[in-house]
Amino acid sequence: MNIFRKKNLRLTNSEAEEMLTSFNHADGNHNPKIFRPRSGEVVFYWSDQPEKYKDWLSDGFKWRNQGGKKPFPVDKPVLFKSYYHIFDKGIINKNIIKDVYTLIDKPMPVLIHYLKKNNDSDSEIECESGPHGNTKDQEGAQNYQRTMPSVLSELKEKVAKKVPNLVYKETSKKKGARDLKQIQNLRYAVNRQKRFTYDEIANCHLMHISLGYPNHILTAPDIRIIGVDEELLKETKKTMSAFNKDNRLAKSEKSPAVPLAFFFHEKKFQKSHDEFWRYMSEILPEFSECGFIITDCEDAFRNAIKKYFPSVPLLRCWNHFWKSTERWIQSNKKLTIEDVGFYCESLRELLLQPNKEMFKCNKLVNNVTIRKHRI
Repeated sequence: MNIFRKKNLRLTNSEAEEMLTSFNHADGNHNPKIFRPRSGEVVFYWSDQPEKYKDWLSDGFKWRNQGGKKPFPVDKPVLFKSYYHIFDKGIINKNIIKDVYTLIDKPMPVLIHYLKKNNDSDSEIECESGPHGNTKDQEGAQNYQRTMPSVLSELKEKVAKKVPNLVYKETSKKKGARDLKQIQNLRYAVNRQKRFTYDEIANCHLMHISLGYPNHILTAPDIRIIGVDEELLKETKKTMSAFNKDNRLAKSEKSPAVPLAFFFHEKKFQKSHDEFWRYMSEILPEFSECGFIITDCEDAFRNAIKKYFPSVPLLRCWNHFWKSTERWIQSNKKLTIEDVGFYCESLRELLLQPNKEMFKCNKLVNNVTIRKHRI
């Protein structure tokens, strides 16, 4: 790091003004980055990139601004002065200070003086900044190190277009984010700025008025919000009508499912699910002619479907059924760990049979009553 001067006493305003006015970046006595300077060092920070004008704030220490941009002299100001006290183990140490000077009409250069008040000799600034202020585990967390403002600005632009995991993988560990959590917080901050207001319910109504989405909003006595993709709804109607009228064959391909509608609700009551399926029966009556519906084991959800689409057969999702049965077997306190494993494995093997005949045959072989307990 380039040291412009060493002084164990605080700079006067006239000295700082003289240094700033005589500065020439072509001399090469400035720094594009400052990291953990020593006491008494006077350094220049300079950059020709506007996005890096504030990178001098990241110097490896944690500071508290005690007075920002005071003009000197008062009658005819020429420069701004700010001074900082250092954080040491979460406590402000007023014996270690940082004075920052800039010209009024120029953002660059920045003159910075680091100093220990009770030490006249050139020495290292030894301190522990402590964890980040928002860290829940204050004792086990690492020391906080500030990320450069230019890096934060770059990360904000990236997280607006990509998910945090990809942004974290693409950034350099030396010049990138502190960790994945920092990028996730930036994504959250960027998304907050895109909101209409900080009231989520009001945002839904504003979106409905301006965008037409979500389609149906009910906020009392509890929240029920339905969102339907209009373009996908048209395509669904075409597909169902072509399949039912022309008796065309549907081609099966391995591809992710495309959601047609979303339902946000607070309570898992049948009244809530009735609201959703009533709305679906109005906008998509062709749904009553489909083959079947696969659901989980929630009775309220299944009863709501039966109410508005009584002719549609309901099938249970294999994974939900298996997990529910497994929990039920484990809740039997009379069974040992070996018994639970045996019954769960027998049930899984039974459900994996390719046809009805094999199912019946396997059911006789792996009869779950062969042990002491009947479930």
